[in-house]
Amino acid sequence: QVSLQPGERQVVKLLIRKNNQMNLDEYRSHLRFLALPVETKAPEQSGVAGMALRLDVLTSYTIPILYRTVEVQPQINIASFDIKKNAVDKTEIFVTLNKKSSTSIIGSLFAYIKDKETGKSIRVGELNSVQMLHETEQTTVKIIWQNFETYLPYLTLIHIPSPRDRQKSRMPSSA
Repeated sequence: QVSLQPGERQVVKLLIRKNNQMNLDEYRSHLRFLALPVETKAPEQSGVAGMALRLDVLTSYTIPILYRTVEVQPQINIASFDIKKNAVDKTEIFVTLNKKSSTSIIGSLFAYIKDKETGKSIRVGELNSVQMLHETEQTTVKIIWQNFETYLPYLTLIHIPSPRDRQKSRMPSSA
């Protein structure tokens, strides 16, 4: 347990030991940070009748830890996608991703369209922290398409699991 004052920093080093029964290419865990309650004096009683309420909020942060024992190039592709309007009149893009690697992949998914006149790509949606853990081979995620009615040319979806790997899929907007 470490106590820090506001603005104070602390370096935390982790020791990871792989036991003989672990045959995975990666190790996953979580690191939890919890703000301890600040000790305060009980409020002084006043002569006024009534009730008082005091609320102390405790915050905590949990950070995922991922350690790979092998270097693997992510193998992920966009299997399919579908564009739908939801009940509150927002347009959603449902993207099904397939993964062919033994390790987890974490990245971002961006949706672009191309302007017919200029050929310029315009980002219409994004989803950060897309995760596919090592045991997951397929997942479907949802991106909210901002201002759908404004754009009708072509939709381009790009999944970026790492700066080294880009894969694109295109579909005409009339589909």
